[in-house]
Amino acid sequence: PVAARPFEPRVCLLVAANDEAAVIGRKIENSLALDYPMDRFDIVIASDGSTDGTNDVVRAFSPRVQLLAFETRRGKISAINEAMESVTADIVILSDANTFLRRDAVRKLVQNFADPEVGAVSGDVVLTGDRAALAGSEDLYYEYERYLQRLESEIGSLVGVDGALYALRRQLFIPPPGDTILDDMAIPMAVLRSGHRVVFEVDALADEAG
Repeated sequence: PVAARPFEPRVCLLVAANDEAAVIGRKIENSLALDYPMDRFDIVIASDGSTDGTNDVVRAFSPRVQLLAFETRRGKISAINEAMESVTADIVILSDANTFLRRDAVRKLVQNFADPEVGAVSGDVVLTGDRAALAGSEDLYYEYERYLQRLESEIGSLVGVDGALYALRRQLFIPPPGDTILDDMAIPMAVLRSGHRVVFEVDALADEAG
């Protein structure tokens, strides 16, 4: 079992976004309303060559939210790699612009890091909206995947995480190559290679609008 307990390290919520003006404001509002001490919680938006007004929306939340505006679109991994160079928090939570965390999700994720053997933690994202309405055929797959993740976590480590919501110790982050497609596989595998566990927190929930 993971030796989880209430724990309040410095946390950074990092969102890599490209042309997310339609949802980024709601994402930030959701993030600012989370149940976690705001003096120990940073929000960074890494805008990957956005041209639709995303940057202007983020700037409206300054100084509470930090904008890293990259002029050229290079892809999610490159945006994450460069953004991580400026992150100083102990724990980094990676999330998508259209993924809205439940109020206690940060606490549920970070309590696992009280265990020094844990290097990364995956949350659980629930599909909502149009995507959920069309997801009947996906439901069985997701249930099966979550079942496997729970078992993997209990006996050792996951080999992948939910890319829309996962956390890791900043010191264990190793930048993947810029052409990497599956950041939710490459990043946690590097954590595993460091000798730490990657676990599944079933109570760290978020809703993904599609």
